[in-house]
Amino acid sequence: MDHLHDDVQDSTEHVGGGSKTKIPKMQQQQHQENRARKSLRTITVILGAFVLCWTPWHVLSLVIGFCSGSESCGVPSSLYNLSYWLCYLNSPINPFCYALANEQFKKAFVRILRLDWRRG
Repeated sequence: MDHLHDDVQDSTEHVGGGSKTKIPKMQQQQHQENRARKSLRTITVILGAFVLCWTPWHVLSLVIGFCSGSESCGVPSSLYNLSYWLCYLNSPINPFCYALANEQFKKAFVRILRLDWRRG
């Protein structure tokens, strides 16, 4: 049997809206790959924001922690305070990160910001 017929024969039945349709395995695989790619993009953006927000404070805390006595190793208090507030900034920027990475979330988020409470 040739590969074209294998695709249709190996397909699974999909029930939606009362009618049965066959979706070829290749199409299912592409759909799964697209979903995986979207998930990876979302996770990458969220993790990137987390790292950017939390790393400065951790680095400065380690530097200050290894200093002897009451010195702050020349780390200006304003720089430390900025890094500290960056940690808090991580939470409110998460919705924007999701909107950046996920088109469906972006549409819903924009509707909420516009106070548009209608569905769809």
